[in-house]
Amino acid sequence: EIRRTDPDVKLVFCSRSNEFAAESYQVNAQYYLVKPATSGSIANMLQRLNLELIQLGQTVTLPDGHDVLLRQLLYTEYYNHVVTLHMRNGEPYRLRTNHTTMEELLTPYGYIQSPSKGILVNFYEVTDCTADSFTMSDGTVLPISRRKSKEIRSAYTKFHFQKMQ
Repeated sequence: EIRRTDPDVKLVFCSRSNEFAAESYQVNAQYYLVKPATSGSIANMLQRLNLELIQLGQTVTLPDGHDVLLRQLLYTEYYNHVVTLHMRNGEPYRLRTNHTTMEELLTPYGYIQSPSKGILVNFYEVTDCTADSFTMSDGTVLPISRRKSKEIRSAYTKFHFQKMQ
């Protein structure tokens, strides 16, 4: 028996048959995905779940135990064994760790990427992109390294196409 208690939890069933589809909706499931899933069925599921709304509440726990809302992050800078997280509320948060640890923690989300050594950028907060820099929503201009230019601009373009879908 399945009981749903938290209305903010998005419940999706994935099965090889439609056998339990009716029961899934009794617990207010958002979607019933039949295997093998296609890219179209996954896209439909994500559209129904409103992926951006989910992302707005997505948090990550930093190495020091502090939780951060990812979409509140503008960018990070690494200097002298300290990572500074620049946040939308204007209050920077500093922690003693290395850039590689932060990169491994944040880049799997797809919309946070490293355009140059020691910097991570939240693509949602980029207001302008040139061949060699990103301008962030707070007006900060961050460099794109020549070595990473093609890769990072491709990732930024892909991000925009996915966002339009």
